[in-house]
Amino acid sequence: MVLMVTVNEFWSVEGIPHWMHHAETTEDMMGLSDIVFPLFLFVMGMSIPYAIDSKLEKSSVRDVVAHILSRSIALLTMGAFICNAEYGISEASGYNGAIYNIMMVAGFFLIWNRYPKILSPWISKGLQALGIAALCFLMITSRNGEGDTFSAHWWGILGLIGWTYLVCAMIYFLFRDRKGVLVGFLIAFVVINIMLNRMNPAHNEQVLLTIGGTDFLRTVLGILHMDNCGLCALGMGGVVTAVFTRPFVGKTGKKESLVLAGMSIALFIAFMIAHEFYIISKNIATPSWILAIMSLAVLLYLAMSILCERHWDGWFKVIRPAGTATLTCYMMPYLLYGIFGVTGFEYPDFLLHYPIGLGKCLAFAFICVALTYLLGKVKIMLKI
Repeated sequence: MVLMVTVNEFWSVEGIPHWMHHAETTEDMMGLSDIVFPLFLFVMGMSIPYAIDSKLEKSSVRDVVAHILSRSIALLTMGAFICNAEYGISEASGYNGAIYNIMMVAGFFLIWNRYPKILSPWISKGLQALGIAALCFLMITSRNGEGDTFSAHWWGILGLIGWTYLVCAMIYFLFRDRKGVLVGFLIAFVVINIMLNRMNPAHNEQVLLTIGGTDFLRTVLGILHMDNCGLCALGMGGVVTAVFTRPFVGKTGKKESLVLAGMSIALFIAFMIAHEFYIISKNIATPSWILAIMSLAVLLYLAMSILCERHWDGWFKVIRPAGTATLTCYMMPYLLYGIFGVTGFEYPDFLLHYPIGLGKCLAFAFICVALTYLLGKVKIMLKI
């Protein structure tokens, strides 16, 4: 999350090296910014087995399904509103983008805040109703620079996470302890991704699967916005990793390290093979990009596991709020952008150029973490 907030701030700084930015769609490379979102999807996938199993111990099957659906709807809703903010808010709306951002974030917190139990249910329900009213107002009145009304567009980052979570969470819920089935879904998503992606120019940009001249399977997958299944493959990669390593959690020994190292190496070999046929592209979600990310994700998890096992993880406490209140931290930039817009705040010019600007981006991320921590202290934290 800290890295995500940092790279999302790169737009404000001139001279950031190309390798730190997002690569162009048809550019055969992966910049630093191209690894953040997919790693987040992988981590989300790893959390699913723990979260669902914990929920099942306390709740009924119906409640768990309802929880999965409600979380998905919340992510889709937030993603759509944030996506509209990024498309620009016209003055024809009656307010500017800064006001939109502040009202949007306020609406999210009013609806999905983790209210303390000592608070009267009537008060919490009333605050949630106020939040719903605020979002409905924005949805009805907002216009972008071209005069278009509110739209989901491409659902935004949170929306894509929401669709991926819905698919991966329901798969795990239905087939929890059946490792073979979970691995089968992962392989199926990767295979579908391979079949629906265009090969590189050396292979005449062929697509392996077309039915009747159209990508029939892509149309079917579009019902759940799965596109070419690339994002679902990343999420399921996290699910499978968690399922296979969970028996080793809290134990010492080399078995987990060997399992993770083997997985990372196997995925890297698969990446090297895929790269012979497909370019590395985040925007297209190519097989080579997916396999490279999963190999890196498993390797990073191995590294962090070793740090924790040897008790070299004390420095994690500095960024702990970004992990314990992740969604709250994600919203902080939009709140700050709104405040900056209303107050007219602008950074000094020297902070908008590399390399000093890079420090500004990192400092901005830590400010968001600090705000997340302070809000948590006064019982303000998004929980879906």
